[in-house]
Amino acid sequence: MSGIIIAILATVSYSLSYVFLRKAQTTSNLPDHGLFPVLGIGGFMLGLSLLIQIFRSPNQFEAVPNLNHLIMYCIIVGITGTLIGRRAFYAAIHDLGATRSVIIKTLQPVITMMIAVTILGETFNRTDMIGIVLLLTGVALLYLEPIILPPLRLKFIHHGLMLGFFAASLYGISDVIRKIVMHYPISPLFAAGIEMNAAFFVYLLVLAIRGRLRDYVNQYIHVFNRNLLMAGVLSASGRILFFTALITTPVFVASPILAIQPILVALFSVIFRVSEKIGLFVYISVIMVTISIIVIGSN
Repeated sequence: MSGIIIAILATVSYSLSYVFLRKAQTTSNLPDHGLFPVLGIGGFMLGLSLLIQIFRSPNQFEAVPNLNHLIMYCIIVGITGTLIGRRAFYAAIHDLGATRSVIIKTLQPVITMMIAVTILGETFNRTDMIGIVLLLTGVALLYLEPIILPPLRLKFIHHGLMLGFFAASLYGISDVIRKIVMHYPISPLFAAGIEMNAAFFVYLLVLAIRGRLRDYVNQYIHVFNRNLLMAGVLSASGRILFFTALITTPVFVASPILAIQPILVALFSVIFRVSEKIGLFVYISVIMVTISIIVIGSN
């Protein structure tokens, strides 16, 4: 199957996962907005994928220089992006809804570019700047929305917007580290498996230390439903599909495809009747950020 088609399927999976997570949040009181079961399902699926790779090619790691450094980078990405970043992003979905949160998440590539310019010595060009201006304008509409439209002031508070920005920042930092990981001669699926399982087991450790692990397990046993299951399976499937696409497709080709997430999330929210009030500001923002990411990614 073409890497581009796989990347499209990954984008659809990611978008649906956010929609089903939002449905789960609106129908149940989730202690961490759904993070625990989604990470658990992701850890299982990506862990199984990792074991299959090791079983098929047990000698693939012998040719990898500084394997310990590679694993360390993957663990750092797992903690910063997959655990802390996703924790903040799921909280943003709870406060703002899936569509608005995904729009804010599109700041991720800009933050990645800014860090890459500072640390890795990369440079901006005119096309990058056009894309950045479009993106920032589209995201700014979400900040102006509760000011210009007073009835939304209480619901779409700045707390959710800041959570979304914080999540996008952590995702951006993680992407910079992934740039380093991609230079290693190893399957992207291996890196994805390490990241996800590092995030899940560190989260288990944190909950255990805080004395919350048993409470979380008991609560999710009672509230676990089809929406949470779908969110977890689709999220893990999206990651597996996207990293599979990277095996045969360059990052600069596969990444812009993810830009259509805001459009898909808005569309799926309507199809699956998710409780979100999407007005003109949001639709304009969706279009602007989608175009901007395509411009940045196609450069």
